[in-house]
Amino acid sequence: MPAPAQQSVGPGPGPRPARQRRLLPILLVVFVVQQVDRNILNVMIEPLKREFALTDGQLGLLAGTAFGTAYLVAGLPLGRLADRTNRRNLLAFLLGTWSLLTAASAFCQSFAFLVLARFGLGTAESGLQPTAMSMLSDVYPPERRATVAGMIYGAAMFGGFVSFVGGGFVVAAYGWRAGFLIAGIPGLVLAACFMLLVHEPQRPDLPASGSGLKARGTFAADLLALFRDRVLGPVYLAIFLCVLVASATTAWGMSLLIRYHGLPIRDAAVAVALASTLCGTIGPPLAGWIADRAGFRTEGAKLLIPAATATTCGLGAWGFANSSTVTTAIAALCVMGLMNQAHSGITVATMSRLAPAHVRALAFSLYSVVSSAGLALGPWCVGLLSDGLSSAKPLASAIAFLAPSSLLSGGLFILAARRLAPPRPA
Repeated sequence: MPAPAQQSVGPGPGPRPARQRRLLPILLVVFVVQQVDRNILNVMIEPLKREFALTDGQLGLLAGTAFGTAYLVAGLPLGRLADRTNRRNLLAFLLGTWSLLTAASAFCQSFAFLVLARFGLGTAESGLQPTAMSMLSDVYPPERRATVAGMIYGAAMFGGFVSFVGGGFVVAAYGWRAGFLIAGIPGLVLAACFMLLVHEPQRPDLPASGSGLKARGTFAADLLALFRDRVLGPVYLAIFLCVLVASATTAWGMSLLIRYHGLPIRDAAVAVALASTLCGTIGPPLAGWIADRAGFRTEGAKLLIPAATATTCGLGAWGFANSSTVTTAIAALCVMGLMNQAHSGITVATMSRLAPAHVRALAFSLYSVVSSAGLALGPWCVGLLSDGLSSAKPLASAIAFLAPSSLLSGGLFILAARRLAPPRPA
């Protein structure tokens, strides 16, 4: 008797238990909280510069490198742990840890302690994406994963909006220490709720199919197989380049508007929140919905959407840096924000199809690591360039210099699309 075809992984389209239906809405809130805790520091760059007499290079280190380096160190081990342990318990612990570190940052008395707190924050947050995406991939079927992942990343962008708007008002009224304290408290409550309301989804027994990628069992071999995969390899590099540009532009967006367009800190925070983050809540779910509903003839064709969005993201960042008026600057930032994370839902869905189930969290963790490499380098590189350039607007020139990297990102997505063959017949 022939074996049944294995064309998809995960649950069927039937109804899910109530405890599984709760997973997505709760994770949406978790990602909002995560982004508030991550991005609240971007609101404080100018106050921290004044209080601790920091250079732009030091601020770039604090805003991006300390946080992103922690992802590089801890992301892959935590992804492996998520493949081997109870993901509900792991995620609740990580959420409580980074929220506590955010609140504790309010009491830092030196630049060094702020760097340590950001490193710890990044370490804890590095386990969120692989753990959450692994759980969702076990609950939702392949044909819905791009939409679900897009919703998650849309929620994350909304969290950035909350951090800029809420944080801008709090920091302007009460100072940067109050901003850290208020940002950290909700996550502590949410960690307890997550333990009470969420159950660990059952892991599927069937392997994924699509690219021929085979996991060998050891950590190093599985990691190498993911990175060397002919489809996922270019995707990972494309994600790095896109995040490199977007993170640098977002991290320095307020400073550019304050320095060159004369906006006060509160107005600059609202402008960045509306343009860079609120617009970003639309891009990921819309792109994911299009990928799942547009009836593409092959899986590879879906990757042409990230190719277009990554390229447009870079054009928006370049336009923001070179705008001569505040109106055109904000308009360009809106374009960048809309496209910033639009690739995320589709690329995560691609990974969930190609990576075997028992290394799926590791695949998502590698996504986090390459994203964090971009996050670590982007703001720091712009800060160093800004300190070293002698132009009239060194910060704007630094962002404009980095922006074309997104064009290469778009080309890598096209390469991955061409390499992803149609699914093999059963």
